[in-house]
Amino acid sequence: LATVGTNKVFRGLAFTPESADATQPTVSAITSSKANGAYTVGEQIDVLVQFSENVNVTGTPQLTLETGGTDRVVDFLDGSGTNTLRFRYTVQTGDTSLDLDYVDANSLVLNGGLIEDAAGNDAILTLPNPGTTGSLGANKAIVIDTTAPAVSSVTSSASGGYNIGDVISITVNFTEDVTVSGSPRLLLETGTTDREAVYVSGSGSDVLTFNYTVQAGDESLDLDYVATDSLGLNGGTIQDAALNDATLTLAAPGAANSLGASASIVVDGVVPDLVNFAFPGGTITNASTLVYDLEFTEEISGLDSADFNIVTTGTLSATITAILYSGTPGVYTVEVEAIGDGDLTLELLDDGTIVDTVGNLFRGDLNTTVSAPTVTVDQTVPTVSVSRGDPNPTNASEVDFLVDFSEAHTGFTLDDLEIVTTLSLTYISNFNQTSATSYTITVNTGTGTGTLQLNFLDDDTVIDAAGNPIDGPGSATISGPVYDVDRTPPLVDSVAVVGSNPTNASSVDFLVTFTEAVSQLTAANFALTQSGGLGATITNVDHVAGSNTAIVTVNTGSGNGTIRLDFLDDDSITDLAGNVYGGAGSQNFTTGETLTVDMIVPSVTSFFPVGANPTT
Repeated sequence: LATVGTNKVFRGLAFTPESADATQPTVSAITSSKANGAYTVGEQIDVLVQFSENVNVTGTPQLTLETGGTDRVVDFLDGSGTNTLRFRYTVQTGDTSLDLDYVDANSLVLNGGLIEDAAGNDAILTLPNPGTTGSLGANKAIVIDTTAPAVSSVTSSASGGYNIGDVISITVNFTEDVTVSGSPRLLLETGTTDREAVYVSGSGSDVLTFNYTVQAGDESLDLDYVATDSLGLNGGTIQDAALNDATLTLAAPGAANSLGASASIVVDGVVPDLVNFAFPGGTITNASTLVYDLEFTEEISGLDSADFNIVTTGTLSATITAILYSGTPGVYTVEVEAIGDGDLTLELLDDGTIVDTVGNLFRGDLNTTVSAPTVTVDQTVPTVSVSRGDPNPTNASEVDFLVDFSEAHTGFTLDDLEIVTTLSLTYISNFNQTSATSYTITVNTGTGTGTLQLNFLDDDTVIDAAGNPIDGPGSATISGPVYDVDRTPPLVDSVAVVGSNPTNASSVDFLVTFTEAVSQLTAANFALTQSGGLGATITNVDHVAGSNTAIVTVNTGSGNGTIRLDFLDDDSITDLAGNVYGGAGSQNFTTGETLTVDMIVPSVTSFFPVGANPTT
């Protein structure tokens, strides 16, 4: 018996023991756990090399992938002891592949390591030829794309002239298909105000369509975008299938591949408007015929009586009797007959018939309304009202009264005012006109506590522009409002226990009553004076600002003792007139009802018989 290699020789015959494994593992397929799709820089792609049996790996075998100008060599990651070895590839800048595969059948190398089965048979590392059955390229459809798409040109098929409301389609062409999210914008040079063309379609292709709607005031003799950076994402994205962000740089405006060079688009968005629309006779008149001046910025057509509306108030009625062309382009007069009293407003209502010579609608919109200044045909008498300008009640040294007239007037002086008061030494300290119809009258409140009223004395000396006196002819007194002047500071009237006293309750309410309504109270305005080591605390203050009572809830602690709720005067509490509690300085209230707390239950201290002991 002799051994030659792995064969046993016996009497000249060779045989192989049943337990011996002389079969070398082979590569059966190469695939990837990564989903089919396109990937860019930073993506990790695991390549799986599958063997005909389980293999053990030592060292770091490597697999060379075909990735464009620079082939990437990826290291073994894990899988030893199984029939699938994993190699991890991280996409790098410049990598490219339309269908990721390895370089050739010899792309798997040991790199100084070992790949063998459990019997120690070295694996055969030959791979299926790239693109053939079992190869990575045949099993998966993985695209490596690290090149960002770019704009190749901006064009439009809409050469010609456009007016307000016209929509112009603009196409932005890319070097490859792109996917759009959100609503990118293309900023166009359109005169005083640059406009944005809004993305509308093309996602998934290499041509994106943007729409621009001509607006009033837009002008361009050869429409183009503003600058090379005029294409903006507006919070969206433009990416290729591998999620590479597109380069949005455009050709310089007017240069080759720009919108201006690719199309000849003229934008005329300047619409006819008004230069003047007014009644030259002033804002108040008693005329029966009012002649209005009407002037447009350019020659127009389509103006007729249906384009006007008259708004009147009071008893006034009015009608248009004539529309006259002056002979000067765009200049007209409109005659209105008016009868009665009230305000007259002449409105120009464009019903879509007023256009300029190229067809732009008046002001660019249908049914626009322009009003001439209101004219008053006045036989209505003016009125006056007097109101307070400051809070009430008050402790201020001065208060304002507001005197408001219903219209412009003349003749109003201090002689038209009267002070009625229970205070001493009051007087008007300021007479201030704040508008054509409004005044602020400041009155010094003098001394004491009481009421202060300002009245208007109508003696027919105050008249409107048409000569109508306040409330018509005749004298009268128009009463103004009354201020309550309060200089008395608030005080605590009482602090009383709500419920039984003494008590064994764990929580007790105190009712705090002030001499008048006060501002918002908090726990910081109170303190507890206690004995017996109770450890009592204030747990809540229930008070509505502007009321004169509050409920203060106190946790009585434990044990026996007394509790008194005190008010702390820190000058933060005022009455409704603003008087500080107790006046300036500290005026703490410490004479409230004292609560006796008895928490300790009674107990038997001794127990003994009464009489002789022992006894019969």
